[in-house]
Order: sequence, then structure tokens, then C-alpha cells
Amino acid sequence: MEEIIAELRNAEPHRAAGWGIDRADPYTRIGESFVAWLWLTGDEQPSPQAQALAAAHPDIELRTGAPVTYAQLQFAQQQFADGNGIYLPRDALDGAVQAIELSEAVAWTWINHRTNALEIAIDTYRIPHDVGSVMLTGDPNSYDDNRWPPEDQLFAKIAEEVRTRIDIPFDIVFQRIDPDERHR
Repeated sequence: MEEIIAELRNAEPHRAAGWGIDRADPYTRIGESFVAWLWLTGDEQPSPQAQALAAAHPDIELRTGAPVTYAQLQFAQQQFADGNGIYLPRDALDGAVQAIELSEAVAWTWINHRTNALEIAIDTYRIPHDVGSVMLTGDPNSYDDNRWPPEDQLFAKIAEEVRTRIDIPFDIVFQRIDPDERHR
């Protein structure tokens, strides 16, 4: 299946967005345990070459409708570069707003073929309380050390900052950088 997927990607190099091998649905594909798929951008039909190749293999599916190509996702992943140069506001003792670099909290990035998005894993344990507070309130003077900002709100604010760097679909997820850390 991997060789056929590679051939399909070569048949549609400018539209290839994602690919994979999934366990087949036992109710729709009786007798076949796996199905390979290639996801293409746009709604146009795949090329005749790709259609013929897929038709010759009943365990291959061609899907259309992906918003961006794999090459665009790779480029965005390189441009993001673990959040280098993306700064999150932080309050200082004198009340002025300083910043920390997002790269301090990025665990990893990954291209998710199934969602056609760049996945960015953030370790919220690496984002100090004051940074979260300033991001959510915009006011370094309203910092509350007893309340950690809700993760979904914090991720939404981080996404606003990331959006200034990349313009492809992305998801922010939680992941520990060092699972042995016990502080928060």
C-alpha cells in the first residue's frame, strides 16, 4: 500500500495534502482489513492517471477537499520553527509588560495528515502564571496567582499570536515537555 500511495502522490504532486492507511470499516469493506487513502486539495476530480491507479486497487481511496497541500504544511512548520520569535506578554515587577518566547513552551510540531493541519503541542506548565494572566486580561496589574487561566482560553490567545506567523490550518494541543516535572 505504501508504494501505491507514493505512486499516487507522484501522479498528483501539486494537490497531495495527506495520506495514510486506516483500518477498514468492517460494514462497508467486508474482507478488507486496511484501506490506504490520498487526500487532495480542491474539489476537482483526481487526474486520470491517479483514478486508474486507484481503480486497480480496491483498498485505495482518493479523497478531495483538503484546504492546503502537504508542501504548504511543511513550509509553515519550518516557518513556525518551534515558536522562535513569537513572544507572549509577561508582567514585570515594575508593571511594564515584557515577553517570553513561545519556543520555551513548545513540546513539538507535527503535520497531521488526517486533519490537514499543523499540530503544535504546548506545555502550559512552561507558561508562567503571570504570562497567562496578562494574555487573558491584557492587564499586568490584574494578575491573580490563585487562578490558573483555563487552558482553552490560553490556547485561543496563543493561537492569535501564532496566526501572525502562519496562515495555514493549525491545532494547538497540550503536551508535557518533561513529564517528570511536578510544578505548575
